[in-house]
Amino acid sequence: MKGNSVINLVMHDNDGDWQFLPGTSVETEECAAVCAGCIYEKFPYIGDFSRLEPGWEIYRDTEDSEWILFNTEFDLPEDEYPYPRIIIDGFKLELIEQDEKDDYRFELSDFPTEDERFSVNKGDFVKIIFKYKDGVVKDDLHISSERMWVEVIEANGPTFSGRLDNDPNYSSLFQSGLIVKFHAKHIVQIFSE
Repeated sequence: MKGNSVINLVMHDNDGDWQFLPGTSVETEECAAVCAGCIYEKFPYIGDFSRLEPGWEIYRDTEDSEWILFNTEFDLPEDEYPYPRIIIDGFKLELIEQDEKDDYRFELSDFPTEDERFSVNKGDFVKIIFKYKDGVVKDDLHISSERMWVEVIEANGPTFSGRLDNDPNYSSLFQSGLIVKFHAKHIVQIFSE
């Protein structure tokens, strides 16, 4: 960013990296790795975005425009995002793409195909990974997520509503019976008899 540049786009990538950009059209050769403190010195208003969740961005069209919060995983503005948010709800649902399942931090056995994930019906039981803002320490391990079964109670395109079928082992935020909205890409297992 040169001279009188302003920041009009702040991105918190899913891998934890941050991007501070003057707009959406930036050439790769214009980008540079800099310390966040240096950016903050020049643009102290970015401190307001320090709690921006991974997978989210905030942008404005001009320096005088309102900031708009946007989810990059689903290409949805904040007011249309139906799923739990870690910063608001204390938990979120892990989204795992088909080609990422083998690289996930623990084994995901019986991972369904994309067709199976998108073909779930009312009454089916699916397993979803709940990731907590505040994990727990158990046997010297920090646990911040767990897989739990959810009964599908409504299927509406790629978005579903479900009822949590068991109590969490590592959180007191909710219990069995919680109604949660989720996307087909949140599903990591489908129960089959």
